[in-house]
Amino acid sequence: MYEYKLNLQKVTEQLLKFGLTSNQAKIYIYLGKYGPRSAPEVFKALQLPRTETYFILNVLESRGIVTAELSSPTKYSALPLDQTLSTLVNTEKEKLDTLEQQKKDLIELWDKVPSYVIETNETKTEKMQTIQGNDAYT
Repeated sequence: MYEYKLNLQKVTEQLLKFGLTSNQAKIYIYLGKYGPRSAPEVFKALQLPRTETYFILNVLESRGIVTAELSSPTKYSALPLDQTLSTLVNTEKEKLDTLEQQKKDLIELWDKVPSYVIETNETKTEKMQTIQGNDAYT
């Protein structure tokens, strides 16, 4: 039994690296191992707050790793682990692609802004220049 709990802990830690929170991982693992369950079954089994459980189930569903049956009560199911990991990896890749495009756009904007447009203390302070003449008249 100890070995199974140790493996479960390792799975949870890895899911955290894929972007799930601790409670999201708990719910995903529970659904993945116990099959379709209603939200009340989930929060009772895992002893999580009811509202948080509903929120997490909606988040996991919106991330595409949990599905909801149109039944009464609604039953939630976890996608198989390999599909879940692929979905999470693809989501991160999309974020990186978006950041890469934003990087290019920001560099273009940066190059279009001339330095004289930026207000600094140098442009706001008054300056005085002293000119010394030739002592030829003394």
